[in-house]
Amino acid sequence: MSHLLPPDLPHYLLTITLTLLLPTTSLILTPKTSPLRYIALALTTYLASRFITPTPGASVIRTTLCGQLILITAQTAHFLLIRRLDDRDIAREIPHRAFFRSDRLWYAAELFVQPRGVGTPREVKNVPAHPGYYASRRSGTGTKDGDGKDGDRKDGAITVSRGTFLTRQFTIFIWQYLVLDIMQAAARQQAFERAGGGVSGGFTHINWFISAEKWVERGLTNLITWFVMTRILIDSNYRLVSIIFVGLGWDGPEKWPPAFGRMRDVYTVRKFWGKFWHQFLRGPLTGISNFVTRDVLHLPRPSILERYTNMFVVFLLSGIMHALTDRVQNIPFEYSGALIGFPITLLAIMFEDGVQELWKRFNPSTTKKGSSDDDVPPLWQRAVGYVWTLTWLGVASTWYLYPIYELPGELTMLVPVSLTERVGMQPLAGIVLGAGLVVGYLFKVEI
Repeated sequence: MSHLLPPDLPHYLLTITLTLLLPTTSLILTPKTSPLRYIALALTTYLASRFITPTPGASVIRTTLCGQLILITAQTAHFLLIRRLDDRDIAREIPHRAFFRSDRLWYAAELFVQPRGVGTPREVKNVPAHPGYYASRRSGTGTKDGDGKDGDRKDGAITVSRGTFLTRQFTIFIWQYLVLDIMQAAARQQAFERAGGGVSGGFTHINWFISAEKWVERGLTNLITWFVMTRILIDSNYRLVSIIFVGLGWDGPEKWPPAFGRMRDVYTVRKFWGKFWHQFLRGPLTGISNFVTRDVLHLPRPSILERYTNMFVVFLLSGIMHALTDRVQNIPFEYSGALIGFPITLLAIMFEDGVQELWKRFNPSTTKKGSSDDDVPPLWQRAVGYVWTLTWLGVASTWYLYPIYELPGELTMLVPVSLTERVGMQPLAGIVLGAGLVVGYLFKVEI
């Protein structure tokens, strides 16, 4: 079993604990302008950097832990040196518990664990609402289990009972785990069938001049990677953490809304990243980008230059973070396509904005007064948008995903314990398919 988990997992967990304690205690115990905050950021960066190294046998578990270290470091810069939160800010947000410093320390720690800021003044945009399943429990078979009825509303928000939340999260997590197990087996089989193996040249060796059939195959592979494998991988990790926090009573279910939005919203590249995809990086990266564009570059606000520079900085920072996690997976910086694959997203968004602006100018009669970005366009426009978005993701994602596809089979580790090796891929796939239909029906799963 020693090969199933990183051998230095305890060291990782200790480091994550230290990187969480340093900024948390600095936020509560130091003044806004204290030089100790710079020292805390330097120490947090040092602790995180010790693990951003190529590691033989690196797995998704190791990569996820390293990603968490990087995210905490970004949050440290955001909260301590840019927003400069302190003890009084936290006390104002939790007045009913502000008397005890331990409560304020715990609340501050949650700011770093919950980067979307759910339930705080810093909650990022487009955090998905809780699934309609909980509301249906209230009108249907909802029962009381000590935390109120499912679907009850407090201050306009749906409350969720702890028992119902944990049952749904745990069941879906088990199903997602089995899906990842099958995908791990399939990815390893493809890697072993490929001649050679390993990252050789990375994105610099991408062959862009291939047949239409090969492009369709490549595009579909990229889309499956985003919409199925990566989404399930991130979502399952998030569900597991939510099960721990809610199960141990550290948080209420309302603090753990879904990680992802609905696929029906991906009719623009902007909405794919800004509404459908997880928003875990939005808070810290937007805070840093605002600091760069407004306080460092002093760009006029509001202006087109400031808006697009802000987005470019966000995607550039995201590219840097993904390049660092690529390095953990034994993809050297010079071979990682993250620094191209993420920043070029700005070109797609600028193109979309340009097309939409031209449409408004030449078809003013179709533009409603007072319309907003949340207004749903006609079906034919969404159909065109879906084709455009999926085409862009299918092609442009090659920059980032190609080096990952070239990893050797032994590095494709999505789950620590595999049932596929014991049961077989086809029998397990049949079980997962049937179970997926049942789980989707019983818990009204929204995709």
